[in-house]
Amino acid sequence: MSGNSNKDLRGKQASSTTLRPNNAQDIKYEIDRITQLLNSNEIENGLRQTRELVKQHATNIEVLNFWGNVEEQLGSLDEAIKAHRKSIQVKPDSPISYLNLGYLLATSSKVDPVLKQEVDYCFSLLLDLAPAWFFQLHEQNFSSLVKQKVVYAGRRLVQLFDTLHIEAVGDSSNTIRVKNAVWPQTHLKPFTYNYESQKPHLFYVPELKAIPIWPLREFLWANEFMAQYPSIAEEFHSTQTLEEMQTRPYLDTHFGANSDLEELAGQSSWTALDLYKEGKRSPFAEKYFPKTLKALEALPLSGRGERPDEVFFSILQPGQEIPPHFGLSNHSLTVHLGIDIPGGELTVADEHYCWKEAELVVFDDSFLHSAINDTEKVRVVLLFSIWHPDLSDKEILAIKRAFNYRQSWLEQRYVGS
Repeated sequence: MSGNSNKDLRGKQASSTTLRPNNAQDIKYEIDRITQLLNSNEIENGLRQTRELVKQHATNIEVLNFWGNVEEQLGSLDEAIKAHRKSIQVKPDSPISYLNLGYLLATSSKVDPVLKQEVDYCFSLLLDLAPAWFFQLHEQNFSSLVKQKVVYAGRRLVQLFDTLHIEAVGDSSNTIRVKNAVWPQTHLKPFTYNYESQKPHLFYVPELKAIPIWPLREFLWANEFMAQYPSIAEEFHSTQTLEEMQTRPYLDTHFGANSDLEELAGQSSWTALDLYKEGKRSPFAEKYFPKTLKALEALPLSGRGERPDEVFFSILQPGQEIPPHFGLSNHSLTVHLGIDIPGGELTVADEHYCWKEAELVVFDDSFLHSAINDTEKVRVVLLFSIWHPDLSDKEILAIKRAFNYRQSWLEQRYVGS
């Protein structure tokens, strides 16, 4: 092995595992000592001691990663694969383990072709766990070997996600705008948003008309829907004393898509009473909100299936503020119907709107937007999303296919033990 093998064998691992204080120093010493043996051409002795170290510390992620790298560099393919799989089994959220296993399976000509399908699973799970490794690689304190692996994984993922998107959308001239869409969280090729104030972080169709707050005259259904306000408000108010009307924090405790909203995650300051959530109708909706559901039927509600993804009463407590943030996508627009409005304001890009009871506001939440209830009373709006009016029926179907196809692929990911 070369004089640089010390760095390469240990790969300057980026594992976040914390070793037990009473053996961390001993383990580091043993790894350094064995590395010196290997670099001194005492290969057989070094390998034997590596495997012995693994027996002593079979659940230590740093030891397991070291073992995998040693076996890999010495050409022990089966043992290296076993080591990297063991690392994932011990610590499923260890990014370096997915990188090592994926790279080994991808680049070795001796690997069973059946195992090759796991490569994309490994690299995409790595992207889920450590997006900064790809998007800010230059800021990571990695060895040249680890950087080489990340670059390889990034190129592979670009090809993978492009293929998934095109397979779902197709190549029809009727859906070219959707084909040209960008998934910012997995789009590793350079791209720029059309506007600094519009940066959706899940799905972006650059060629769609971009208007922060839309004029209501653009929506033929708006006046008829606003006329249903008395019935909708009555249904909401009549349920507020019922035990089964459980609200939830709009952002759960695992929310991490936008750090500007972390303070609201899991909090009762901004809650939701769901009629639809993740495409499923709430059990109580039909019983207690029949008129609201009926009014919604006439609207072009957006969703991945036949039902809308979400419809809920958004409840903002007195004195609360929702900080500026970007929404998920620009293929849909967000709609508020004012229910209980003591005051407050919605800001979208540089436009301002003061909610009014019985009035609709339609805005593009892919623009930077914020909200404030600077009153002493609760603010309530009925919130839902509609398809962007520029989209054709064929484009809407293509977007549904793109989301569902990708979700299906993500759900089937599996890395064997």
